[in-house]
Amino acid sequence: MAKGSKSRRKRPRAGMTASARSAAAPGRGKWVLVAVAVVVAGIAVYFGVRILLSEETQEPAVASPAPRPREAPPEPNSKRGLTTEEEVVDLKKQELQLIEQLKKDFPDSEQPLVLMGDVQRRRGNIEEARRLWQESIRMNPKRADVYDKLAQSAFEVDQFEEAISLWRSALETDAALPGTHDNIARALMRLGRYEESIAEIEKDLRLRPDVPLSRFLLGRAYQHLQDYEKARRNYEKVIELEPDHVNAYYGLYNVCARLRETEAAKRYLAEFKRLDTERQEAIHRYDRTENDLAIFSRGLARLCVEAHELYRTRGNGPKIEEMLKKAIALDPENASHMEKLVAFYTATNRLPEAIALCRRIEQVDPENLACQLNLGRLSMRAGRFEEAEKAFLRAITLAPNHSSGYQELARLYRQTKTKLPQARDLAQKVVELDPTAENYFVLGWACDVNGDPAGALAALQRAMQLDPENSRYGRAYRALEKREDSK
Repeated sequence: MAKGSKSRRKRPRAGMTASARSAAAPGRGKWVLVAVAVVVAGIAVYFGVRILLSEETQEPAVASPAPRPREAPPEPNSKRGLTTEEEVVDLKKQELQLIEQLKKDFPDSEQPLVLMGDVQRRRGNIEEARRLWQESIRMNPKRADVYDKLAQSAFEVDQFEEAISLWRSALETDAALPGTHDNIARALMRLGRYEESIAEIEKDLRLRPDVPLSRFLLGRAYQHLQDYEKARRNYEKVIELEPDHVNAYYGLYNVCARLRETEAAKRYLAEFKRLDTERQEAIHRYDRTENDLAIFSRGLARLCVEAHELYRTRGNGPKIEEMLKKAIALDPENASHMEKLVAFYTATNRLPEAIALCRRIEQVDPENLACQLNLGRLSMRAGRFEEAEKAFLRAITLAPNHSSGYQELARLYRQTKTKLPQARDLAQKVVELDPTAENYFVLGWACDVNGDPAGALAALQRAMQLDPENSRYGRAYRALEKREDSK
């Protein structure tokens, strides 16, 4: 028997002994069958509700793929012959050593306490984590993110009133803290206060109108209030924003069943089952590959990134580089860590190193638009114009409806005074995608160098209309107008 199965076994109802059941009149058999059918239906509803309630505690991944199995990253300073358990112990030791160093280097900052709380939270020491976060709040009451950590930990142990109070404290510090109104709504829903939860969700929707979680929670609230039409509209909006949102399909199944739309209910239930099977398989694959070494390697990498932020406030270049390099060694497939080091190399004018690191990001994340734009800009600064052109063309391929690639490639042709007809086409595309004053200014230049002064004047005039305070546009317009008048 599987562990825990005994506790899940259904017990006979009180008073229904075996002798009593055997003595039941045969004429009551059909009623027994009816009762069994009702119980089975009740179980199905119960588990459906459990599924939906579990969703309330999790923000769905917007347009994110299923988790990708990853091997545990190597620990950069590990000694040969260490077992996995010994390496995990070593990683934990490094965490504590780093935080002690941060406490020594930043004695007046609350951030080391916050980070120590995060470490304790990851280790499962929730009460110690809460104590450290509370101590950090006493040092700096303006930490909305720490109020959020405390609120989340309260929510997880069903202390919903306390969680609401802490999230409201976070909003007093940062009224636009993303997702906080949704979090308050989740707690209110757990308390059965659905009308209040709707008011909170609508506040979040005003800040972030296209977040699937907000729409899903709104659908859940209206479903509880038996306003099934509004519930359906919100669930449909969730699927429009995130077509693979599993529980939105289950919500639609429920509300359509309530509205007696049988065929629609069947379709949504079938889609829910398909997506849920895929989700469970992805979770199973991910769990098989996840292990303590991977968890603590990435945890220490995040801690190194947080430490780099502290050292950045002091302008301590060597420590910034040390922390980021260690983060990359611990979590070598994390492009965001490398991007931070690229930014540091760029700021310190270490262009070859920045370009080389961009190449690494390109290998890890070939679809990374920001990487291609950075690579192109850095190559321009280094005088590697062919490499810059390739990077910008790749950026356009990755995001044909984003103006940045066209904008940067036009700027490259402008700087090198080459491929001027293409520069004009690019500038025209940029203003179609992003009609800002600066982009019209660039279009004015492109028209002028291609022998179209009328187009240049029209573009510069539009730039002045959009940004009348910018004297550069006016000077360019008057100079071009004077030149044309003198012909």
